[in-house]
Amino acid sequence: MFCNNCGNQLEDGAVFCQNCGSSVEVEETQQEQVQEEQVVQEEQPEEWGVPQWEPPVQPANMDKKKIGIAVAAVAVIVLLICILGGGGYKKAAKSYIKAIEKSNAKQLLKLTMPKKAQKEEFDDKDDKKDWIEDTEDYLDEMWEYFDDNDMKVTFEIKEYENLKKLDDLEEDVEDQYGIEDLKDFRDYMEDDFDDCDMKVKHIKAAYAVEVKAKMKGDEETSSETMILIVYKYKGDWFVYGDLF
Repeated sequence: MFCNNCGNQLEDGAVFCQNCGSSVEVEETQQEQVQEEQVVQEEQPEEWGVPQWEPPVQPANMDKKKIGIAVAAVAVIVLLICILGGGGYKKAAKSYIKAIEKSNAKQLLKLTMPKKAQKEEFDDKDDKKDWIEDTEDYLDEMWEYFDDNDMKVTFEIKEYENLKKLDDLEEDVEDQYGIEDLKDFRDYMEDDFDDCDMKVKHIKAAYAVEVKAKMKGDEETSSETMILIVYKYKGDWFVYGDLF
């Protein structure tokens, strides 16, 4: 150890410098205190303190790239929701058939009549409830008849075609509804819509759906092909037509 004042080498434990007489006790004490603090810090468990972490700074172009990827990912998720869980004309057609098979009149009403049309069709909730009950009774009786006569009835969707681009189903659609395209379908629905104060201009898309009904009994099998029209009105899909 050396004297801070004159640089003379000091003996171990010296309190004063033998050369200039300066005190060295304070300096030594401070040094020992610093050494003790270092020992305490080294022995302190990590869990006592919270690490002060700061994220690394990313280049501006890297941030833009990540934002672009995030936006693209969100767009894909939205698309999947629309395709898989958000409805669509195919889902509407399948749900319509399932509702008939299950005698679910409440679901049929939802799929075939927009809410505004329901308000015009039914005087009150009781009137609507009666319609649902009557329709369910009708469907139950129909399925009981088939069961009693040992007949199995199945429905199969064979084809979908956009009314704007009818091809294979063009003749069938014209025979059943007298229409050839989306414009004709809007005209076809205009009277019903006007009665409910609805505008056919809100029908933004429509598809012809070919459904094959197959009836199989003990002695014979028969089938019939029908066309449903599934149309998009104010964002929701509805079904027009009857399978029976």
